[in-house]
Amino acid sequence: MASHIDNMRRLIEGLYLKTTSNQIKWTYDADSGTYETKVNDFFIQCASEVDEAGDYYNLIKILNSSKDIIDRINGGTLFPQKPVNTGHSAYWELFRDLREAAERSASGADEIIGDIVKALGIDKIPLINDDVPF
Repeated sequence: MASHIDNMRRLIEGLYLKTTSNQIKWTYDADSGTYETKVNDFFIQCASEVDEAGDYYNLIKILNSSKDIIDRINGGTLFPQKPVNTGHSAYWELFRDLREAAERSASGADEIIGDIVKALGIDKIPLINDDVPF
């Protein structure tokens, strides 16, 4: 049987993978100031908060159908484990990128940029990979 930490890891990695492949759509929830998606009767919120030292961190909140918080998961919750399916070296990086992906999903930024590129007729401009290996 999987531990609760294993299931949390699967949840975070799966949310990221499904969000970046456009299989999960996020919306902005103005009441909570978070990006939110719904799975069955549960809500998942991507949020940023400030700790006692004044540092920002990203987290996921799991809410029931009444929008009561039933769990909170952040990178520290999963430490010292590391993501295995996303290419991230630490969970805090994955949480950061998941929040950014949720924000882009909610705003529709990627679709809008794609539409503008097509409207300008520049969608066929060749691009080369300019990554420089070190």
